[in-house]
Amino acid sequence: MKKITFLLLTLLSFTLHAQEKMMSNNGIVNFEASIPLFEEVKATNNKARCVLITKTGEFTCWVTVKDFKFERSLMEQHFNSNYMESDRYAKAIF
Repeated sequence: MKKITFLLLTLLSFTLHAQEKMMSNNGIVNFEASIPLFEEVKATNNKARCVLITKTGEFTCWVTVKDFKFERSLMEQHFNSNYMESDRYAKAIF
């Protein structure tokens, strides 16, 4: 009985397919644009979403630009309005 069960389970395991997409909704993206002798410019986004397609090896991440958090609110405001134009380009895809 044990041999038949083992053989049956072995045959079934070959017919099962692995998951084709792996997803994560809690990635972290760090942004740093500091240069020596000036104020540090750093931001963190804790809401990155990533997908790995195991069949092809393709890896994609996307973040909402407005979700980057800076230490100073003025840096965040300049980042969103002047540099990244986050109203026009809301998402970044890697």
